[in-house]
Amino acid sequence: MRLLQLCRIALCAVAASGFALRQAAADDAAGFYRSNTVRVIIPASMGGSVAVYGRLLADFIGRHIPGHPTVVATSMPGAGGVQSVDYIFNAAPKDGTVIGEILSPSVLVPMLSGAQFDARKIQWLGSLTARPGVVAVWHTARATTLAQAKTVALNFGSTGVGAGNFQIPTLANAVLGTRFKVVMGYPGGAEINLAIEKGELDGRFNYWTGWTSAKPDWIRDRKLVFLFRTGPPAPDMPAGLPAFADLVSGEARQMVQLAEGPDNIGVGFWTAPGLPATRFAALQKAFDDTARDPDFLAEANKLRTPIAPVPAATLTQVVAALYATPASVVGPFKKLMSPKH
Repeated sequence: MRLLQLCRIALCAVAASGFALRQAAADDAAGFYRSNTVRVIIPASMGGSVAVYGRLLADFIGRHIPGHPTVVATSMPGAGGVQSVDYIFNAAPKDGTVIGEILSPSVLVPMLSGAQFDARKIQWLGSLTARPGVVAVWHTARATTLAQAKTVALNFGSTGVGAGNFQIPTLANAVLGTRFKVVMGYPGGAEINLAIEKGELDGRFNYWTGWTSAKPDWIRDRKLVFLFRTGPPAPDMPAGLPAFADLVSGEARQMVQLAEGPDNIGVGFWTAPGLPATRFAALQKAFDDTARDPDFLAEANKLRTPIAPVPAATLTQVVAALYATPASVVGPFKKLMSPKH
């Protein structure tokens, strides 16, 4: 009986010690954040759906970070999202004052070129939602079917090699025989959409939620014709839209699966490695709490931005699986993704 009482006392002491440590960590984070500003870096211009998600998080996450710091959203477009990742990894402060939003195909770039970051070392906070993609053309384009797109050249807009709007049409040209001419240099999706509306471009690859949040009228008025999708189907996608991976087989199918793997990351937020552990833990908890915040969810609903959170651990697993792709698949894919190809 005496031994049992001693064990109970010891367990209580351990629990109390653990609580004290967690409280000390929270107090440390609160003290830091109370006197600092946090930046959410958006890897695109402010007019597209990527920025909608980034600004939305910035508007609410400060409520849930200890110390309730001011949070500001900053646009840093370039190279299809790679410029912002390079900055956060190599130049930004590693003190917990910088949160990155990722253009998910950027995680593939180190596999394909001499990128200055390691996607496997990203410290994920989580994702607000996975994002299946679609290839679409304007309703008056010179080709409005997949078969026609194999015989007629179509101009597609892109923000750079790190983006799906470069990778997916480029891969489609190689494995489907389409004739998409990828025009790079646009700072974000809003500028690409404007160019489509003006007739300067014929179409683009975009995430489905990018269309439904930024251009729902285009869908309603049937101004877009969808050719195929990547990733899992969304329930409100057009019926019968073919999956890219189902249009090919063998090595080509493996390359498609590699290219569409980042769809499972979707709207991911992250920090570079090297943050103090207490601050990273505070940011990760704040992200999770924000994704459940009723006011946040109500605002997301107003903005037509679906929220279906993906845990940080799942994002780490997705990246690990992508980097386990056999060299026999990565090699040809890497060659195709070279802008000089």
